[in-house]
Amino acid sequence: MLFRAWIRAWIFSLVAIALVATNCASSESVKNASLSYLEGRYNEPFRVLSIDMGYNEGNLRTAELSLAPERNPAVNFRLNYNYRTDEIRYEDYLLALWSSQVKEKIQSLAPLSGLSDGLRINLSKKGTLVVNGRDLEVIRDYKSGIAQLGLATIRISGTSANPFTPQQALQVSSLMSRLRTDGFAKVSVSINYPNGRSLQAQSYGKHPAPSVSDLQALYARDAGSERKSSGILYEKALAQEKSDPAGALRIYESIVAKQDSPFRYDPYIVTQSCFVYESAYRAGLLLRKGDPLKANRYFDLVLDRLEFEEVLLEYYKIKKEIEGFRH
Repeated sequence: MLFRAWIRAWIFSLVAIALVATNCASSESVKNASLSYLEGRYNEPFRVLSIDMGYNEGNLRTAELSLAPERNPAVNFRLNYNYRTDEIRYEDYLLALWSSQVKEKIQSLAPLSGLSDGLRINLSKKGTLVVNGRDLEVIRDYKSGIAQLGLATIRISGTSANPFTPQQALQVSSLMSRLRTDGFAKVSVSINYPNGRSLQAQSYGKHPAPSVSDLQALYARDAGSERKSSGILYEKALAQEKSDPAGALRIYESIVAKQDSPFRYDPYIVTQSCFVYESAYRAGLLLRKGDPLKANRYFDLVLDRLEFEEVLLEYYKIKKEIEGFRH
């Protein structure tokens, strides 16, 4: 009996604590504090579209707000408010504003105007998927503002109502080139077409925007079957490395020669690799003693292709090992 009474009292105390914590801030107070911060920082009025008081980003008592500026309601952005500490944890107004400016540029290109519905634009910087707008200086023009990101990156994705044509390829190439000129260190594009095919391309670092012929070649590729055939060859080479290293090396080099392209892009880096990064790494290992210069060329290729990837997955170990060879 005493034990049951103790359990009931313990549960009651937990519920009471939870109620106190939950009620310490109302959605109205969170709304007012958030608007006060935004209007003070950006000197313009905003409206709150929604508030989720139960949002949990790993920190208790955090609310997530969806907002838009009064003068441009199409620019939706997010803000996280911690009502335990009464502070703005995250907001991405400038990133949303800059994205809308890029979207306007895309819509001005006639063959790409069909991408406007459902078009998604993500701005970030090298090495991360998330940038906190709270840490940025208030610069409204994206061409000037993205300099704060260091090596700024942009991902553009959408669905086209029209089929892929050379004219559209020219516009995609031109858009990517303009965005690189505007200051983006990496530009990636992913467009789905009515026939089930897609165009996925990138430009980064020392690699300029792909040409029309480069884009046509990327569109024509069947990534699924190519990855399957490359995977079979890669496993064959792995199995014969000890018994026939020269034969394994030939296979690795053939995979790299056939499949590699700096313009090849996929949001899933393993698919993007098509076993090129693995093969270049294994080829480099086999060549380290006999032909170190050639080995370094393969290692350089791997490091270059991984330079702007945010989520390296199993390639992280490969990258670190290659970097260790240089010290």
